[in-house]
Amino acid sequence: MSQRLLEKIHNAILFGDYDLTHHAIDEMAEDGLGIFDIEHAVVTGSIEKTDSDDPRGPKHTVIGLG
Repeated sequence: MSQRLLEKIHNAILFGDYDLTHHAIDEMAEDGLGIFDIEHAVVTGSIEKTDSDDPRGPKHTVIGLG
């Protein structure tokens, strides 16, 4: 399952078919990261953890190369 999900996430990045929340943009700025840093880390990464307890839906932790 996680490989198929990661492939879906990769495709969304490659085709620009995703949105960032204001919170995500603020966090990136606070950490000195740009959108290409995030995209690169996700495209080169793997899903390390999934948290299914959030009522808004599952959250996936992706660890990738910076």
